[in-house]
Amino acid sequence: MPERRGLSLFAVLLLLCTASCQTTADGRGKSGLPPPPPDATNFSDYQPQMPFLPTTNAGVARRQVFQTGSGEGYAVAVEDFLISSKVPSATVPLAGAAVVEVRDGAGLATVGERHIELQRGTVFTVAEGESLAISPKGEPVTLRTWIVRSR
Repeated sequence: MPERRGLSLFAVLLLLCTASCQTTADGRGKSGLPPPPPDATNFSDYQPQMPFLPTTNAGVARRQVFQTGSGEGYAVAVEDFLISSKVPSATVPLAGAAVVEVRDGAGLATVGERHIELQRGTVFTVAEGESLAISPKGEPVTLRTWIVRSR
């Protein structure tokens, strides 16, 4: 019986604590913070050095991380792609052969005729000339690509 009394006391205390947490006016003139005025636009002027920029493909944004030429007719580029979860499938524009790593998100990749289940940490290759389509599952997919092409 003493355990039941302790449990009942705990339940009553929990009920009182949750009932006292309100953000609306309580009749004594206390209320939550007022909304900001409509002309309050104190936005930060910060701009990232390498922002994601939209591509011509719907739902795909790209940022170039690094690019260099080998001096022997090849170029290597490291690019990140962000694929929106609001599109059912998006084609990723690759300008050469690529090694692709999934940095975040989950989904399904279609490389030519191959289907690859994606999750964080998945690594796969795309041959030059093959198409890469990504179908995100519930959240955006972020890819890091290492692209090699001849000049």
